[in-house]
Order: sequence, then structure tokens, then C-alpha cells
Amino acid sequence: VDMSPRLITVGDDLNTASVVEAVQSAVVGIAAGNSAGSGVAIADGGYVLTNHPVIEGTTKVVLYYADMTNGSGSVVWSDAGLDLAIVKSNKNMPYLDTADSTTLKVGEDVIAIGTPLTLQFKHTVTKGIVSALNRTLEISNLGGTTSYMQNLIQHDASINPGNSGGPLINSEGKV
Repeated sequence: VDMSPRLITVGDDLNTASVVEAVQSAVVGIAAGNSAGSGVAIADGGYVLTNHPVIEGTTKVVLYYADMTNGSGSVVWSDAGLDLAIVKSNKNMPYLDTADSTTLKVGEDVIAIGTPLTLQFKHTVTKGIVSALNRTLEISNLGGTTSYMQNLIQHDASINPGNSGGPLINSEGKV
């Protein structure tokens, strides 16, 4: 696995295995206190995008890289309402570009890469299709308030506990 820092690009008409091979070095497993999840590097400098619950309650994390090494990182930003967080890896690493979600179509193939089942199965890959777009999810918060996550992408790629924070990749290798 090539872990040299760079923007990963994927050529046209690649099969799933080729896309996974190209992008996997940008995906990490994350252990943070009592939680575990996944993340994806999205910018030069080791900036990793994940979900808020993966890092909630901690500022330091252990990262598990695709080359089977591990390292440390620190939480630099988190927003519970958006369910997103950014972790800064102490190791610069390959990263992925983001796709324009406004051009996404129902029926497109997608690939999920993550570290399900409490870091037991690092860098697991599942494949599915976009099932629906612009979904809204109502969330009941502590204290009785309700919030809404909007413009969500529904897909049917298998997801298990620990996949949280991992990327959903299109056929062009973009998040």
C-alpha cells in the first residue's frame, strides 16, 4: 500500500477492485476512548473526516492505516448537529477528493470502506447502490429537543458498527 501523501485520482471505467485498490490508503480505522469507527483523509496534511460519535468525549485518537501501521491524531473540529468531525493525523497520508453530490443519481454504484466490529475487520469493503436522495432523518436529542439531518444519501451497501465515519465512494474514487 502506497502511503505517500498525495491526492488520489482514479481513471475511467475501473472495476470495483481497482477503485478500492486505488483509494484504500486514504481510509483509516479510529479508536477513541470507548468508541471505534472509521474515517477518510480529505486534505493534504493528514486531515481525516469522520462522524462526531466516533470521537465524542476525547481529543486524542489512535489511527489504523491501510499499510497495517498505526499512529496518533487529535480532534481539531467536531459538530454534533452535523454529525461530523475532523481529526488531524500525526502522519501525512494520501487523501481523496469529494464528489459533487448534486450530480448523484439513484441507482449509481457506491463502495463503503470501513473498520467494522470494533476494529476487528480493518478496511472492509462493501458495495451497493444509491437507493434514494435528499432523505431527512429526525433525531431526538437528550433534553427532549428534536433535530433533523437533511439531504442524506440512502444506500444499500452493508454497514456494521464501526463503519461509522468511513467514506462512501463513487466509481470515480471520490467521497
